Order: sequence, then structure tokens, then C-alpha cells
Amino acid sequence: MKFYNREEELALLEKAYARSGADLIIVSGRRRVGKSRLVDEFLKGKKAVSIMVMPKEEKQVAHDLEEEIRAKYGYSPSFGSLREALEYAFEQNFDLIFMDEFPNVLQVNSAVPFEVQRLWDAYRDKKDVLLIFSGSYAGMMNRLFAAKKAPLFNRATSTISLQPLLFKTVSQILTELGVSEPA
Repeated sequence: MKFYNREEELALLEKAYARSGADLIIVSGRRRVGKSRLVDEFLKGKKAVSIMVMPKEEKQVAHDLEEEIRAKYGYSPSFGSLREALEYAFEQNFDLIFMDEFPNVLQVNSAVPFEVQRLWDAYRDKKDVLLIFSGSYAGMMNRLFAAKKAPLFNRATSTISLQPLLFKTVSQILTELGVSEPA
């Protein structure tokens, strides 16, 4: 399906990707509003490490990241934990890392946000890296990134709060799909 109406958000992501230095961007919004689709559209043509965090055993999530690295770069060591995988990603100069449904890491290993904090603080002034974390659970994203005691408080350089498409855009989509009358 054609991509619609997220030009400002795409421009923000492209600007962060083009500049030197490190950026951490949070993409939040209600479920089914297009967060993953937005970032997937942005990632087209870029060599990015991208993973959807599912609530499962930590070793399996680490393996998923290992497989993603192998698919994009042709090599990857084995990881016993998500911490090892993230540390490797930072050390290897990957310039774009996307973790979709990031709040799920709390079910995988509640220490992961603190590990991301440690890695971000250690590498952000030394690397050209763009980290993108997305999530649907507003309260959980707030507890991870916005609450004063949050492990990643004040680490985000930009936040995208994705809103539902405007009625005008939805009408355009329906017209282009050949829907002219409500059912």
C-alpha cells in the first residue's frame, strides 16, 4: 500500500540520520497508528539493524538480533543475552538501530533499559549512531523515557508522537482504493 501523510516525521528522521553525532529518537502513539510503518518507510534503502522486541526468552531476543545483524552484514557472533547483542551493536559502529515495541524489553529483562542507558552514555559522544525506539504503551514509554527516575530520562534527542491520519488523508486513501460510498 502507498505511504501517506507522514512527511514531517520522515523529514525529522532523515535530518537526524544525515547529521553527524548521535541521536536517540522515540516514536510513540496509539496502537495501529502507523509507528512501525513510518520507521519501515524511513529505513528503506538504509543498512539498519532492526528488531521487533517480543515478550519471550532473552536468549531468543538476542538470537533474533544476531540473525538481523547476520542478514544485514553477513556476519555476527552468538549472543547469550540482549546486553551482549546491544553492546556489540554499539561497538561495531552500526549507524542505525531500530527497536520496535521497545517496552516489551521489560518482560524480557527489566535491566535492559539500564544497559541501553549505560551504552548510550558511554558511546553517544564517540559514535555516529541513530537509535530509534518505538512503542504503543504510552504509560510504559513514559516510565522508560520521560519520568524523572526513568533509566532513559533526558536521553532522547527527539520525540515523535504519532497521531491518527487526518480525515482528509483517510478520504484520499479511500478514493484511491475506489471506495466512494460508505458501506
